Amino acid sequence: MRPYLPVTGFGTRPMSKDDEYQRNAAEALKWADEAKSDYQRAAWLRVAQKWLSLSCSGRTPTALERFDDQVAQQSTGQENSKERH
Repeated sequence: MRPYLPVTGFGTRPMSKDDEYQRNAAEALKWADEAKSDYQRAAWLRVAQKWLSLSCSGRTPTALERFDDQVAQQSTGQENSKERH
């Protein structure tokens, strides 16, 4: 699975970590449906389960996760500066 980079456009907000984890889980489930063997299917289902375990659904997000989600929601879409000011 390739890493997901949120794409923003007019009127949209960056995807939260929870949304990203659920999206990755859904993609893993898609791959499980297309698997050629039971072994591959089981492996993709484990990947989906791991992504869902990272999701905030059903658990309280950590302070860092809440902060990152707020930053993502209020972001301008620009990369953070790596320069020291």
